[in-house]
Amino acid sequence: MFHNLWGLTQAIRVAKKCNHALIIDMQCHKPFGGKFSDFFELKNTHIKWCDTYDIMPEELVEDYKDKRAKAFGYLPDKTSPEYLSSIYTIDANKDVNVFFGPAEITNKSGISKHIKVNSTIHDMIATDNIVLQNKKYIAVHFRNTDIKNTIDFFYDKIQTVTLKYNIQTIYLATDDYYCKNMMETKFPNLEFIQKVNPSKDVHNIHYHHDNPWQQMYECLQDAYNILQSDIFIPSLNSSYSRAIIRMMKRKETFFPGVVSDTTLID
Repeated sequence: MFHNLWGLTQAIRVAKKCNHALIIDMQCHKPFGGKFSDFFELKNTHIKWCDTYDIMPEELVEDYKDKRAKAFGYLPDKTSPEYLSSIYTIDANKDVNVFFGPAEITNKSGISKHIKVNSTIHDMIATDNIVLQNKKYIAVHFRNTDIKNTIDFFYDKIQTVTLKYNIQTIYLATDDYYCKNMMETKFPNLEFIQKVNPSKDVHNIHYHHDNPWQQMYECLQDAYNILQSDIFIPSLNSSYSRAIIRMMKRKETFFPGVVSDTTLID
């Protein structure tokens, strides 16, 4: 999700700068779980945009819409200065410009303020997680499938933070099937809340979920609950944690009206 939204952030900047229409084709990436508008909306961009190809003449898009980035010259060395300086340059002689690349590298400030979770999804998440309202809790993001972390590090952080802040509830966001059981065994006197139950022994949850829409909803739900927490212990090697940290530091989230006052533990 966050890789896609970083890419979209860069696309919004280019479209605004060059006064180009923007097509947000997230449904071509099946793990996203649907169309962009199924989960998000753009606010106050002052650009013409659509998450289908309806705003474009078919003859302009027929050679583009079913192809992936490799068809347009995707380069493997994403970090080279030459690559970064050239990939987002509009060619005014082309009716359609196609961009791709390392959006996180070129977008250190975070996700565009124009991207917001739509009211339907926001209301569903708020209703589904009402039990956490007015409850003090520590959020822990433990990433440990395709990206690995050491659980002892998190044990130490939880031990220190629960004593310092006198908070006995942990909200656990994880892709590790075994994590909750290990945490409860290590800290039998703490309360652990986990709303998303990952599958067992998968390499990567967003490519191995049998319901991509549900996976996206759960991804947003965890983000919402982390942003509402009192304390956050992240996986700093995960783009998921890094994106949430940026929202915390900017005091601006992609949930309308939600500003995070969470204390970050790194």
